[in-house]
Amino acid sequence: MQIFDFIVYQFLSNQTIFLGLIALVGLLLQKKVPSGR
Repeated sequence: MQIFDFIVYQFLSNQTIFLGLIALVGLLLQKKVPSGR
């Protein structure tokens, strides 16, 4: 169970970085879409 807890902890700690990357990609897409129109 320690391994499972470790994986969950790593996922939660990396989730913030993952969400940050999604936010950056979202901003880039928003900048490209209007210019594409």
